[in-house]
Amino acid sequence: MLNKKNKNRLLQYFGLNSHSEMMAYIRENPEDEKVKEIKELFKPHLTNLDEEVYGNEK
Repeated sequence: MLNKKNKNRLLQYFGLNSHSEMMAYIRENPEDEKVKEIKELFKPHLTNLDEEVYGNEK
């Protein structure tokens, strides 16, 4: 779904350097406007972002 260029843009948008940092950011900031926006963007692609972010924590 995301190529390397788009992944880098997504990390830049959040001001992060890695996928794991992005997952931590999403987990720690669920009410952040950027987090809400990215969750909304992934909805049409049937990606369960919460499952990836939280894993088995729920």
